[in-house]
Amino acid sequence: MLNAILFVTLCFSWGTTWIAIKVGVDAVPPLYFAGTRFLFAGALILLVAGLIKGWRSLTVRVSDWRELSVMSLLVVSICFGLIFWGEQFVPAGIVAIVVQGAIPILLPVFTSLLTGEKFKRNSLFSGLIGLTGLGVIFAQGLVMDTDSSALSSPVLLGLLAILVGTISYCYGSVKGRPLLSRNSPVAIAGWQNLIGGLITLLCSFMVEAPSHAAADYLAIFRPDVIFAWVWLVVVGSAIGFVLYIVLLKAWGAARLSPYAFATPVVAIAIDFFMFGNNLSAQDIVGVVIIFIALIVAFCKPKLRAIDNANVST
Repeated sequence: MLNAILFVTLCFSWGTTWIAIKVGVDAVPPLYFAGTRFLFAGALILLVAGLIKGWRSLTVRVSDWRELSVMSLLVVSICFGLIFWGEQFVPAGIVAIVVQGAIPILLPVFTSLLTGEKFKRNSLFSGLIGLTGLGVIFAQGLVMDTDSSALSSPVLLGLLAILVGTISYCYGSVKGRPLLSRNSPVAIAGWQNLIGGLITLLCSFMVEAPSHAAADYLAIFRPDVIFAWVWLVVVGSAIGFVLYIVLLKAWGAARLSPYAFATPVVAIAIDFFMFGNNLSAQDIVGVVIIFIALIVAFCKPKLRAIDNANVST
């Protein structure tokens, strides 16, 4: 019963992060908002882990720092820098669907390419179905902004940025898996957030500062933006990560995987009630197709009774 409550809490907390991002990037330069969020989230994770498990638990092998920095760049800086930027133009519910729908499609691809692991049949079917759903949503993005030409539509550019960010996340996650076997996962997560946040913040000062006034940065102190920022740091990163690790240990990855279904639903519902964003008929079709892809990806077919130990899958 307790784990079920924790699961619902995890889905709610991660589902709401897309709304919190939307509140922030509508008021503050997106890279600045993302950089400060992950910098402080990483510091918080390391502080709590150090106090609970001891400061020596935060150490990372000297030979792994370069790989950790690359992983931080891919999984945090590039990924969330692009996602935060793209969400300026795309409704939060659609962002959640694109990201959560693309990850189960892309992770098996990179796992197969980088590790040589056999590409399973259900992953192939899921990928083809999911790409169809993403294509439907992207096609909708072509026509959502009637003031822009199709290829320069802010909505389409936002969707492309979000997809590229998700690709970076999946590639970096697979590339960085060996780090988790040699170091504490909590330590890696903390340093990854902190390093990635610092890189994103430096990019903000180089890229965003020339085109933004000081007032744009000071908008982070608006009550609604502060609330969104704290929510992302505490609920989205620190609490969400702890809940995920606890449930991963208790349930395993397969049983925990349906969170990918629930978090977009939470995001879509809150996006509707807070911002009045309705999904178009075409978006709904794309969402349904992506959910079918998720079902195919996460549900393993049972072997028939006549199958025996010699049958390979």
